[in-house]
Amino acid sequence: PRALLAVLLLPACKGRDAEALAEKHHRPEVLVPWLKERLGKEQDFHVRLALAYALAARSYLDSGYFDEARQLFAAALARDPARADIQRETAYADGMSAYLQGRYEEALTHLEVWMTDPPAPGETLFREMAHAAMARLPSLLDATERASLGDRALALARTLESDAEI
Repeated sequence: PRALLAVLLLPACKGRDAEALAEKHHRPEVLVPWLKERLGKEQDFHVRLALAYALAARSYLDSGYFDEARQLFAAALARDPARADIQRETAYADGMSAYLQGRYEEALTHLEVWMTDPPAPGETLFREMAHAAMARLPSLLDATERASLGDRALALARTLESDAEI
């Protein structure tokens, strides 16, 4: 994440510099195209800054640091609130954070929002983590909650499982 946060210090980051930075990360096959597609096309500084925050947040998601990712996604959305891709990844971070904190209904709601769009490239790990959480969720609920949330969680787990990437 530290290397990706360096992107925030590179407002003039263009193709070659962004690619070199991404290649230092452990998943260049995902980040290099992401950088080229998003940072390379944007001319507006605030949009580029929002995307840099989102890139750093995604790095935290890759490592399972959901609260840190949520903070950076919030910074990204403060600069470019209309970005549907950032809103979607924020829903995932919110859902997984809520799950880990035992706020299961909130977790389920956020992950259902995240799943309203088709999977983006490079989301296999996210989908696997969400699947594991939703498949386990009913066993964490008391009898009252299981009746209302358990079926939703299992339905979401089945949707995640049916995706060809898992």
